[in-house]
Amino acid sequence: MADEEKIINVGLGQAKVVGVPDMLSCIGLGSCVALCLYHSISRTAGMAHIMLPVNPNNLIDPERPAKYADAGFVKLLEIFEKKGIPRDKLVAKIVGGAELFHFKNFVSVGRQNIEVVKELLIHYNIPLTENSSGGSAGKSIWFSSIDGSIKIRSKLGKIFYI
Repeated sequence: MADEEKIINVGLGQAKVVGVPDMLSCIGLGSCVALCLYHSISRTAGMAHIMLPVNPNNLIDPERPAKYADAGFVKLLEIFEKKGIPRDKLVAKIVGGAELFHFKNFVSVGRQNIEVVKELLIHYNIPLTENSSGGSAGKSIWFSSIDGSIKIRSKLGKIFYI
């Protein structure tokens, strides 16, 4: 009997990694960014639900280790490494980082989250293969470990895949 697919939600500040046939979801991304890493050989998917760009105190909340982009990125890599999955074969997709409120002379939290995640991808030499970040509408996503695809539903009702 084949394994049944499980959909595992990645809540605010969490980082999770799954294998086939499971799927990761993140519901209601606004300014938060979902950093999705995929290893095609082992068909392993990982997601960090990042809330803020940089951890000002370097204190890690065990309940929300991915709250900040810098700490969440490292946490997600650690989970892959504990599973024996080499970093050099990972590819990345990012979703979210919407600008929900517009203020003059203020860089939105969403944009800051996107910039920090992109800088970390460059630093760790992980290619960004898909990017559905920015905009002004929230999104919900489902990330498949089977093929690395991401289904996105925007708050405006549009459904698309990356």
